[in-house]
Amino acid sequence: RDSIMREWRLLVSMTGAGVHPHIVGFHGVCYSATDRAVCFGLELMDAGSLADCLYGRALPSPLSQPPAADPPPAVQAADSSSAGEALSEEVLAYVALSLCRGLGWLASHKIVHRDLKPANVLLGTDGSVKISDFGVAKMLEGTMDYMNSQIGTARYMSPERARGDRFSHQSDVWSMGLVVGECALGRHMLPPTQGFYELFLLVACVPLLRSCLLHRLGDLWLCGLA
Repeated sequence: RDSIMREWRLLVSMTGAGVHPHIVGFHGVCYSATDRAVCFGLELMDAGSLADCLYGRALPSPLSQPPAADPPPAVQAADSSSAGEALSEEVLAYVALSLCRGLGWLASHKIVHRDLKPANVLLGTDGSVKISDFGVAKMLEGTMDYMNSQIGTARYMSPERARGDRFSHQSDVWSMGLVVGECALGRHMLPPTQGFYELFLLVACVPLLRSCLLHRLGDLWLCGLA
């Protein structure tokens, strides 16, 4: 209940601040007495998520209006990616720029997303790339404020969040870096772990984390030479 109320208040406040081209739009909320469920009316993103695009999951068919004859790069990626296939440099730049602009807008409105990952980046057949799912997002009192919760997806957490230290908007930038790296490689920037505890130890231990990321950056460099 608290999570639903928090997301509702945040979406209402974001809507009042205006529509941003890289943030999923909010249309309203209703309660279904039959299903005893709260339903959020959000903008339709008809090409699935970035996770769908990267790992080849089935995407829904476009709506009755076909995409433009020369669709933006993000649409081409959503239609052609196979499982684990890295995005092309052109598409990667398009996605990264969209995420930067979306996170920049959130930071300017004192909002920390706290759970940025490919599944929460939605695509449209018009080429749009938008940040979604604000269920664990939080609005700060001021632009220099901090928080210290460990809410979110551990694999995309920044080290200070995993340790329970204070963090702010910069933690979203860390998550975006992991997302962009994953798009470039076709797999996550962190190696597989044997469980949740081992993953948290990896994310919280800066020297070990640095070693893993440097190894992945080496993979990226080799991909660039191929």
